[in-house]
Amino acid sequence: MDQQTSLTELNHFIDLDEARKLISTFQELKYQLVNPKFDRLQKEFGVLPTSEAFNQKSILSLLAQDDCVGIRIHYGVKLKEENGEQVPLLVAVLVGVRSDGTNIWSNNIAAPEQTQRTLMMNSPGRDAVILEDSQRCPPYGDSDPIP
Repeated sequence: MDQQTSLTELNHFIDLDEARKLISTFQELKYQLVNPKFDRLQKEFGVLPTSEAFNQKSILSLLAQDDCVGIRIHYGVKLKEENGEQVPLLVAVLVGVRSDGTNIWSNNIAAPEQTQRTLMMNSPGRDAVILEDSQRCPPYGDSDPIP
């Protein structure tokens, strides 16, 4: 990818063969990417998810923000309590991207058709629509290999 190309000019589309290759490579290497001390947690809780799903309403709310031309996916770690143990889970954090390439962390404009989640994210001082609370696979979702 040319680093000088603006976000609105990029062609993000790939074919099924490329998607299959990327996903299968991740599946093959996933356990090698996890520090050995997290092996058990990966097997029990999926520290690195196979995928994450976000609903249409949330994505459209994020994209409806003024000057939003795309989505940037940051990666974070959510510490989840499981049986008295802190389990680190890799999570996707989605934010809008302005035409100048900057993240939309605050915009002072409420997104249309707000859900309970976006209302919470649009509280004073946190005006931008920021998404995280996805359905992770596992345990949700289709874990079958790509066709």
